[in-house]
Amino acid sequence: MGLFRFLFLKKKYLVHTAFGQEMRDRAVSQFDAQEIPYDLVQKMNDTSFGATGQSNIPLASNSSASKVQYDFYVKKEDRHRCHFN
Repeated sequence: MGLFRFLFLKKKYLVHTAFGQEMRDRAVSQFDAQEIPYDLVQKMNDTSFGATGQSNIPLASNSSASKVQYDFYVKKEDRHRCHFN
C-alpha cells in the first residue's frame, strides 16, 4: 500500500482522518456536499486486546469497526475548501 500512496497520492494532502464506519460516512457526505474530489485510504489500526476482549488502550472500543482508520486526501488547490463540523 505504501508504494500505491507514493505513486498516486504524492501530490495530495491529508485533510481529514476518520475512525469507524459512522465517522467515515459523515466525512464522505461532507466531501460530496462540498463537491470536493478526494482519495480515501483505509488502514487497520493494531490494538492489543486482553483475555477478556477488552482493549488495553483507554477509550478504545473492542468492536472491529473502530479499529479502521480512513484518511482523506485532496489536491493542494482543494485544501482550503475542506471544512468539517
